[in-house]
Amino acid sequence: MKMNAQNRLLAILAALLWLSAVLIEKPWEGGAHERTTAQVAPLFPELQLQRQNISKIHIQSAEKSVTLHRTSAGFVVENKFGHLANPTRIIQLVDSLSFLDNRDVVSVNPEKRATFGVQDGAGTRIIVENPQGEVLADLIGGKLREMDPFSSSQVRLDFYVRPSGRDEVLLVSAYQPPSVEAADWLEADLFSFEAADITTASRMEFPSGESWTLTRDGPEAWRMDHPEKRDIDLYEGDSWAFSFANLSVSDVWARLKPGENPDDEYGFSTNLFRVETQQGNALELRLGGLAPNSDRFAWVVGEEWVYSIPSHTVEQLCKPFSSTSED
Repeated sequence: MKMNAQNRLLAILAALLWLSAVLIEKPWEGGAHERTTAQVAPLFPELQLQRQNISKIHIQSAEKSVTLHRTSAGFVVENKFGHLANPTRIIQLVDSLSFLDNRDVVSVNPEKRATFGVQDGAGTRIIVENPQGEVLADLIGGKLREMDPFSSSQVRLDFYVRPSGRDEVLLVSAYQPPSVEAADWLEADLFSFEAADITTASRMEFPSGESWTLTRDGPEAWRMDHPEKRDIDLYEGDSWAFSFANLSVSDVWARLKPGENPDDEYGFSTNLFRVETQQGNALELRLGGLAPNSDRFAWVVGEEWVYSIPSHTVEQLCKPFSSTSED
C-alpha cells in the first residue's frame, strides 16, 4: 500500500518528535532521575570531608561578630575571654552547613542579590576554616522567603543563601541563621551535678543577716535546721534544689587570674549560697549587684569566671519555705 502525502508528513513529524525526546532524555546516560540526582552536589564538600578538622568558625553581620576557636578543651568563644562554647549549638551549625546542596538555584544574576539579602556586607556571613587556614565553608545567609501562612497546611522556613564568591543564590530549608551575639554561644550550665545530688544547702543575705539551712532527709523529705528545726514541703525543697543545680549563664563579664577576687564593682556582698553534694563536694555561690538586662552578677568562689544569671532564677532561690501540712 502506498503512503499518501499526509501520512508521510505525519510519519516524519512522529520521527522528529521521537528523535527530540531521545536527545532530551539521553537514555544512554541513565534515567532522568539518576541524572538529576547526579547533578545535585553539596555546597561545601570539603566541610563534609573535614568536619572533624574544623579549627575556627567566624560569624558576622553588618553590626556584630563572634569567633569560635577549637582548643584542647573544646570550642571557646573568643569574644568572651575564651570561655567554653556550647558544643550542641556548634554541632547544629556545622550540620546545617554540611546538609546544604545546590538543588534549588533561584538566581545567578549579581544585580538581584540585594533582593534576596545576600549581597556582600549584608545578611549573616559564616566562615569555617581548618588549622591550615583553608576555608571549608563560606556562606552568606539572607532573607526569609515570604509565604502566605494560609496557603499551606505546613509551616516551612526557607532562607535565601549564597556561597561567598559565587553567583548562585539558593533557597534552602536545612539552615537557620546563627546568632551573632557572643553570649548566645556560651556553655550555659553553671554546674555539672544533679538536683538529687544536693544533701545540704544554706543561704545568707547581707546586710540583713537573714539565713536558713536545709538538709535532705531521705529521698522524699527535706527539713530546715536553721533558723528553726521543722519539716518543709517536699515540692518546695525539690524545686529549690532543681533551680540551683540547673542555674544557667546569661553572660560572662570577667576572667580572673588564679587567686584573684572579683572587683568591687560587681557587688558580691548581697547573697551567699553554700551547697554540699553526696559526692562530698562543696561550693559557694555569691550573687552580686544588678547586671545589664536586670540580671544578677554571680561568682562561684575559687573559679575564674564572673557571670551574670537571669533575675527570675535568683527570685526562685530566694523564696521563703512553708511548713509541711502536719505542722
